[in-house]
Amino acid sequence: MENKKVFLDKSLSKENWIIPDYFDTENFSSTEDISTSPFAVIIPYEKAESLSLDFYLTNRVIIDCAENEISKKELRDLILKKPFYIVIDKDERNLENIFKKKGIPLKPEINQTFFGMVYSSKVMENIVSMIKKVAKTDATVLIRGESGTGKELVAKAIHSLSNRKNKHFIAVNCASIPETLLEAELFGHKKGAFTDAYADRKGKFEEADGGTLFLDEIGDMPLSLQAKILRVLQEKEITPLGSNKNIKVNVRVVSATSRNLEEMVKNGDFREDLYYRLNVIPINLPPLRERKEDIPELAEFFLKKSSQKHNIPEPELTKSAIKVLKEIEWKGNIRELENFVEKVVIFNIGAKKITDKEIKKGKKEF
Repeated sequence: MENKKVFLDKSLSKENWIIPDYFDTENFSSTEDISTSPFAVIIPYEKAESLSLDFYLTNRVIIDCAENEISKKELRDLILKKPFYIVIDKDERNLENIFKKKGIPLKPEINQTFFGMVYSSKVMENIVSMIKKVAKTDATVLIRGESGTGKELVAKAIHSLSNRKNKHFIAVNCASIPETLLEAELFGHKKGAFTDAYADRKGKFEEADGGTLFLDEIGDMPLSLQAKILRVLQEKEITPLGSNKNIKVNVRVVSATSRNLEEMVKNGDFREDLYYRLNVIPINLPPLRERKEDIPELAEFFLKKSSQKHNIPEPELTKSAIKVLKEIEWKGNIRELENFVEKVVIFNIGAKKITDKEIKKGKKEF
């Protein structure tokens, strides 16, 4: 989609923004498309500053009534000229009445999302703010957090907001690849370097050249390979298995771990020099039990996602259901919540509502 902006009347607008694509407007590729599909979304004014309004290439008009001091009469006049609006205003009820009188359907309030991260908590707002800052640099980033907290989403967000966004994002899970294969996976190999090496093959560092390499579960990397990772970070070059030639690579390394690296350094299980190289910018993701205020938004998000995935009517998630969801510990964090919601949706096909009874029954059976 082209980077087009739809401008308000300059006499009313001090700034022209682009708003993230929070809702289904994929078919809107021009201002003409927008004008044929009128609807409005009202965003609470206090949330406006924390939204990411600067990187999605979408066509949106935002009227900031507080910033631009647009009167209600001027707003009515604008609605007659342009039927598509995103509205930021402190007095939402008055705005709702204006749009309803004009017959323009309102979308419900949109939850804050950031590259797949759904949140409303202050702690996540701070993390998103940090991501935006570090993404514009080339510093190595170490993402800390329990399994299922969304570490890869953070890594992808950093890449997508960086100057490397048009190059590859390559992810490698250091815990899922046997030690004997991990070196070849990362650095590549020449034909005949080992049994079954029937042809030359590029490693992940070379594939990610110009882009970002995400080393997930870096704490599970064998000591023998840690020294070679350190060399890549220092010298910006790799040596494929079976080769005596070095290859220059320009890669930003973002790593993640659910382990206590400081303890591993003390025990001699992780190189101290590599730890400091990787931990230039630490980002600590909280477990879901420490951001329970995000559970309602996450549950609604996964409910919609699961319903669409399985092509079934989306049930309503009642307040009693959300209350029970917030009481659960969720040791597997967001991943566990997502899987649980999907199972509840599947086992209650045809239900118009998901209540606390379905949630409690699901926790017993699943």
